[in-house]
Amino acid sequence: MKRIITLAFTIFLVTSCGSSSTRTEYPDAKESYTPEAAYVYGKFDQVIASDHHRWPYIYIYLQGDDKKEYLYIYSSHKDNEIYQITGIKPGTYTIQGVGATGRNLKGYIEFKKTDLGKKITVEAGKAYYIGDYTTFYDSKTSRFGLYNYEDAYRKTTSEIKKKYPLLKRIKTAKVNPKKTRK
Repeated sequence: MKRIITLAFTIFLVTSCGSSSTRTEYPDAKESYTPEAAYVYGKFDQVIASDHHRWPYIYIYLQGDDKKEYLYIYSSHKDNEIYQITGIKPGTYTIQGVGATGRNLKGYIEFKKTDLGKKITVEAGKAYYIGDYTTFYDSKTSRFGLYNYEDAYRKTTSEIKKKYPLLKRIKTAKVNPKKTRK
């Protein structure tokens, strides 16, 4: 029995450590500024169509061109969590789509054939506005998706700098909204 448990644990370690996707971690942007990181920010809120006590995790997904770096930015139904800024490894990324995960929910909707599936290049020491995304979830039908996208660069940049005073010294820019070509 001990050999079976050891074998199962070894297989788990080999398969879980062999993942080709990584995420370079940076200190929380709310607490400190890291000059070697690039930052992406925006407003990420969630509309719930039916009352439900189990909220799913709905996120906007960015994938690095190297197919290794990635970032999930989770939307929130809580007012104090909708403006977010996150450190990311400098490079080129594509805003891939919206995904969901929860107790009885898992799925993904690609932005590939829309104007939202844009390719962005981010440089160290700068913060890039990627947009304001409103996701939705209907607990009765278990449907989710993107409810609204808005370009509110000035307003969101102002709110982010109010919420995170350490970021007032970072240069901000709106990402170039070029559609990904495939």
